[in-house]
Amino acid sequence: MTEIACLKCGKFDGEIEILGVGEFTKDIGRLNGLGFVAFRCPCSRELQYQILESDHPLLKVDNKKLPKNFTQELSLDSEFSTDEVIDFYRELKDIKNIDCLLSKCYNPEKESERDFLKTPFYQESQLIKLFNLINESKNERALVVTLDRYRILKGWKLMGPGTDYDLSLNPKEVFEQALNVEDECMIYIIDNLDINIKSPEREEIMKVNRLRQAGAILGIKFKDRLHVDGNQFYSFKKLNLI
Repeated sequence: MTEIACLKCGKFDGEIEILGVGEFTKDIGRLNGLGFVAFRCPCSRELQYQILESDHPLLKVDNKKLPKNFTQELSLDSEFSTDEVIDFYRELKDIKNIDCLLSKCYNPEKESERDFLKTPFYQESQLIKLFNLINESKNERALVVTLDRYRILKGWKLMGPGTDYDLSLNPKEVFEQALNVEDECMIYIIDNLDINIKSPEREEIMKVNRLRQAGAILGIKFKDRLHVDGNQFYSFKKLNLI
């Protein structure tokens, strides 16, 4: 049975506050038959959702209270109005897959820049937005982004003309901030350099693979290099260039 656990601190079962549960119906798509639980962890106090398998005790029709290993009874948090609850269930009907679910959880149009920087970076589009926020000049730049194990932003470094770093993507400069993070972390690079991403020069591919190898030695995950080209972006990883 899947344990209900906070993604940030790992607290689970009786240590978290269960706000409510529900089941996906056949019009939800591939999630048909599964359930979900909304909960809040006393550590982070953030609202989180988790998908449950169909035979999870919380989804049993005759289960009016939580199992013995839970301390809270099912309820809707007083912070949510009836309209908000209705809107939540209406949004669920549009979910067809996990990517769609994630897109519902992250809405860049409804958050301030400060809130955005505190948001876990689950999607590539969030990294692209960060790059555009930092590189307002639109000059050719490369941005090194360091995230912790929960994908929370720990630091960034802008490289290129006018900065303290060139565009050689020297491993020492790329991993400098990550080496100061005490916990497990990961690195992304986002750039808008003048390269042919569909047929990049061998040197560009070597730079990326050198970083991947350096990360493996240092115990730091080099996740990907994202190349911005106008209104589009490309992943070196998805293009099998890493």
